[in-house]
Amino acid sequence: MISQRLRHYEVVSRLGSGGMGEVWKARDTRLDRDVAIKVLSAEWRDDPVRRQRFAREARAASALNHPNIVTIYAIEEGEDFDYIVMECIEGRTLRELIGQQGLPSGRAVPLILQIANALGVAHRAGIVHRDLKPGNIMVREDGLVKILDFGLAKRLAFAAGAGAEGTLTSLDAGVSGTVSYMSPEQASGAEVDHRSDIFSLGVVLYETLSGKRPFPGDNALSVLQKIHTHTPEPVTRHKPGLPPELDRLIERALEKRPQHRFQSMEELAAALRQAHETDSGTSDPATQTLTSLPAGHRKGWPARRAWAVAAVVAAVVLLGWLALSRLAPAWGTERLFGPGPYELTAQARTLMHEYYKPGHLDQAIAALKRALSADQKYASAHATLAEAYVLKSRERSDPQWVKMALDEARRAAELAPQMAAVQISLGRALHADGKGEEAERTLRRALDLDPQSVEAHCYLATLLQQAQPREAEELLRHAIQLGPKQAVGHVQMGVLFARQGRWEDARQALEKGLAIEPAHAVALRNLSAVNHRLGRYEDAISAVQRSLEITPSAPGFSNLGTLLFFQGRYRDAVAAMEKAVELGANNYVYWGNLGDAYRWTAGLEGKAREAYLRATQLAGTRLQSHSEDAAARASLALYQAKLGRKEEAWKTAAGVDAKTVDLQYALLVANEATGRRTAALALFEKILAAGESLHEIENDPELLAFRQDPAYHRLMARRGYDAGKR
Repeated sequence: MISQRLRHYEVVSRLGSGGMGEVWKARDTRLDRDVAIKVLSAEWRDDPVRRQRFAREARAASALNHPNIVTIYAIEEGEDFDYIVMECIEGRTLRELIGQQGLPSGRAVPLILQIANALGVAHRAGIVHRDLKPGNIMVREDGLVKILDFGLAKRLAFAAGAGAEGTLTSLDAGVSGTVSYMSPEQASGAEVDHRSDIFSLGVVLYETLSGKRPFPGDNALSVLQKIHTHTPEPVTRHKPGLPPELDRLIERALEKRPQHRFQSMEELAAALRQAHETDSGTSDPATQTLTSLPAGHRKGWPARRAWAVAAVVAAVVLLGWLALSRLAPAWGTERLFGPGPYELTAQARTLMHEYYKPGHLDQAIAALKRALSADQKYASAHATLAEAYVLKSRERSDPQWVKMALDEARRAAELAPQMAAVQISLGRALHADGKGEEAERTLRRALDLDPQSVEAHCYLATLLQQAQPREAEELLRHAIQLGPKQAVGHVQMGVLFARQGRWEDARQALEKGLAIEPAHAVALRNLSAVNHRLGRYEDAISAVQRSLEITPSAPGFSNLGTLLFFQGRYRDAVAAMEKAVELGANNYVYWGNLGDAYRWTAGLEGKAREAYLRATQLAGTRLQSHSEDAAARASLALYQAKLGRKEEAWKTAAGVDAKTVDLQYALLVANEATGRRTAALALFEKILAAGESLHEIENDPELLAFRQDPAYHRLMARRGYDAGKR
């Protein structure tokens, strides 16, 4: 048991243990984040070799910056023990996920591709893992893979005097690793290079698909003998529904001689993607064979001559012989330094997970275009690019982004109609284009294809939140059950509750999302709006300021301006609203808010008309393609009222089905501005009946005269009586 505090780390609980040490969960009090602390076992603290290996783990992992490799924060030397501080990963090991039956190929292959992508980066940095196994691979709730435990990793160096390609030599040697996943050369204590990891990943892939290891045995020696002499059964014997291409792929990855295997992780990943697309029905049947397999290795599983005899295996392992042979790198520079379409798409998705951060969307779009320039038929890249364009359309409110999103999504659907992710992408693009019914059908199909997709649940809920709020809430509750460690379900639930005027429920949901992802700028912006409606001004300001620190965005500045406006700080609100328009000039809301700020700022009243006119034009354009958008229609009525166009405002307002508090409030102000006090009071009564916070109504300068009406006060008294009665 270690102490409850190590420097500025507060130890919380024990997470587990391994061959080298114990792992504890802790809290970094300086940076206010959870971390994992790996402590070198007491039995090894006086062993210089083990301490060196422990330090090497930290150095190897810290040298790599990749989303699928655990992040190392620090290595510390204490008085009694050494320890590594790393990111705390919530999830399960791949070993736990595999179970006895293995995983469906649709789930297994994307996980293995992430591993291959990360190991390819490590290999290009000259690092070989050497202890790859399901127990060293964590899978988060959102499906992101993290490779752990670089304690056996070795660095490869280019030997002096080598030829143009270089010869890789080991900085250390010996028999290390977990027997079942060792390559033949590693098991023999021979020099290893990156192709040893390729063999190990082939073993992991076999086990992930089938739940069985390719080289079973009663003890370590029998396993080692099979690694050198045994040809595994095809994985399709255990899982008959798998495509035969996977048999051939695994066969090549598990070749006894390194030169017969895939020569890089990129090559393996490309073959695996092709097999996966074949399994999904996305490739042309004429091109479904794995052309990356060399001649003579494409049919069946022919027996091969053993690379070493069992007696030699036993001797090598037991005596720890060190073989110092040198193996030349067998990959070309194009494969070594060129990430493939899958890797580029994975990079884009990682960036899009935090799409609200500056530059992330643009970087993601650039990566996806590179992926498609390499492979125009890669459906996942088309689908992901469509989603990036949808996000861009929300950021810039330019219809051209929506058109581009639809084009990419439809191309993805042509290539891979059975992929749930493709249908999700198409549904989002259709929704952005105002095709609500078609979008709903598409998202429901995505849910049929993958009933456990958190994204399908969330996006369908977003589409249904106005017309079918009950079903939307059920979908989000299911999404949270499926992905309790993902912020998206909680954030979307907060938005749903806010639209219904359930402000306290909304606040709690958003804070749950932020507990999972503290830097979620969108959740922070929404929380600022909710706290504003609850009259919690300081909390609202704090949330929006935090969101602007993460990303200076148009909605962030608009929210800040709104908070300042309702505090009567109209000139300060103008500055914030002008910044919102600068960043999002195509959004009618920002122009309308700017008009309000001008309207109530001494000396700037004349600018309000121009802002309202532009807001009116943009809201009208929105309704041309999204005629069902009640928020745009209510806003249009409000802007028309403030421009003095009474008849137009009344006609527009008549077409609004004001089911939510926000819509009722907009129409209340529009009716009051056009002299329809009775209609305004009727809407006010509905808002009171919903238990709505009166913070905005009591502070809106547009309602000064409204708040002087005795009927307003009688309704307020009745509300007080009802509140007391409840």
